Amino acid sequence: MRRLLLLALFCFAPLAQADLLSFGNKPKFLPPDQAFVLKIEVVDQRTLRAHFTITPGYYLYRDKTTFSIANDTAKIAHVTLPPGETKNDPNFGVLQVFHDSFQGELALEAVDVKMPLAVQATYQGCSDEGLCYPPIEKRYTLELTQVVSTAPPVITPAPEDENSRIAQLFRDGNFWLIVSFFFGAGLLLALTPCVFPMIPILSGIIVGRGRHITHAHAFLLSLAYVLGMAVTYAIVGVAAGYSGSLLSNALQTPWVLGGFAALFVLLALSMFGLYELQ
Repeated sequence: MRRLLLLALFCFAPLAQADLLSFGNKPKFLPPDQAFVLKIEVVDQRTLRAHFTITPGYYLYRDKTTFSIANDTAKIAHVTLPPGETKNDPNFGVLQVFHDSFQGELALEAVDVKMPLAVQATYQGCSDEGLCYPPIEKRYTLELTQVVSTAPPVITPAPEDENSRIAQLFRDGNFWLIVSFFFGAGLLLALTPCVFPMIPILSGIIVGRGRHITHAHAFLLSLAYVLGMAVTYAIVGVAAGYSGSLLSNALQTPWVLGGFAALFVLLALSMFGLYELQ
């Protein structure tokens, strides 16, 4: 009986986390590409201009806003950014941030105008409500030979990474496609090393059935565990995706960490014989 309860705990702990996170009125956070919008245009063959549009309620770190050239077509001589606001940030201490939209200029040198210019932009920001996004990386391809005085050249983003493809999946709005995607991801999670400690528990449940258990019965017990994990992670994945926030950041709150620490302490007391689960 104790092993069955432990198995159920490991299978449904992610759902309990999702319930704790959904308790109360939590703010809705924008995806990073909506909170911080970057556009780059060519001023001339030696100057680029970066336009950052910041949604109210969010801010960018000035010292974490960097640019580089991803190919050998040019070098960045220097980057000019406006001064930011001084902020005592709980994550990085006292530094400068941008709460409002701004522009920066990139001075180029050793430019090969015959080749496309690949610009790599890296920046990081947070919400005033406390959510901090991981560093954002964007790559833009610019044609310096197409510079005209009336309009900037077309900026072509590089192929989307995995995070962008997942975000596009949510924007398409095909609910069952999203569920199928996370169900498959949940099946793959059953093969990760963090699930290996459950193998002895599952094996103990199967062996505890006695010598007369059939191969089909043992397979069904194992399948129930794997499908339970897959369904659990599918539900949590879809809920986290539609919430528009970083689940990993939310799980670092003291209430969530303290709650699960207390739960495991209670289970440990049972293992020491203080009480018995039947």
